[in-house]
Amino acid sequence: MNMRGGGLEKLMELAHGIVDAAVAESCDAIVIGLPVTSQGSIRRRQTDSQQGRRCRNFADAVAALTVGKDLYVYLIDERGTTVEAEALIGYLGGGRNDKKQKKDSVAAALILSAFFNEPRQAVRVRPPGMGRAQKAPPGRKGNSTNSSSLLQKGSLDENNIAPGEKKGISTTAVTIDGGA
Repeated sequence: MNMRGGGLEKLMELAHGIVDAAVAESCDAIVIGLPVTSQGSIRRRQTDSQQGRRCRNFADAVAALTVGKDLYVYLIDERGTTVEAEALIGYLGGGRNDKKQKKDSVAAALILSAFFNEPRQAVRVRPPGMGRAQKAPPGRKGNSTNSSSLLQKGSLDENNIAPGEKKGISTTAVTIDGGA
């Protein structure tokens, strides 16, 4: 999601769209990738980069919209997912835009995979007034049946929203591109 030029209105429109899609698909969680710096920590806001602050603020906005919906929001370290995605699709032909779209989809799938493979590395984002962020509860691990992303990087288009499904748990993954 490119936050330049759209401001708060686009942010809230996107947050509403994500929560609405997650509810419609009966998801249990929304997973948001956070770009943690080499000196940073997913558990400490004060170590966030500028892009990290944007992502964390977006996660807060999404979490605020989940009150009363039996839907949880988690942050997970997305460090290295773009590089890993580029390596996985490096052999593919096609134009630059085609590769970018594939790279972003693969990176979002890697974020979901990280959430299910290492659930204790995720941090739950609580809605305002609901207490501090917490680690993901144990046992939120499952076998992947589909690691699609709810939102592809760089996209504000609602047509690109698709559920990510897991056996026993349904989730969505969100990555936010700073537009650089």
